[in-house]
Amino acid sequence: MLIQHSRFVLFVHPQGRIEPYSANKPINCAGVLVTPGDVICADHDGIIVVPARYANEAAYRSYKIQQKDRIGRRMKFEAAGLPLDETVELLPDLVRWFN
Repeated sequence: MLIQHSRFVLFVHPQGRIEPYSANKPINCAGVLVTPGDVICADHDGIIVVPARYANEAAYRSYKIQQKDRIGRRMKFEAAGLPLDETVELLPDLVRWFN
């Protein structure tokens, strides 16, 4: 599945100076509201918070975009006579896993 959840939260700090104030409560981070269940995605360009109510839709659309991209790159690899690699392998066709 495309969405993964953290397996645990560790509040231990080597110097023992950090203690949890609260858990599973909404926070404001750089002007963005982050609530429990939201999905946080990051890469070298930045970070995005996907509200939990949109997470499945965002994951499904991302999957479909990636599949279209792989098809287009695969055609370019074939036209250039390059060997195919794992970046152009087609993903299994998924049915929507939500209503």
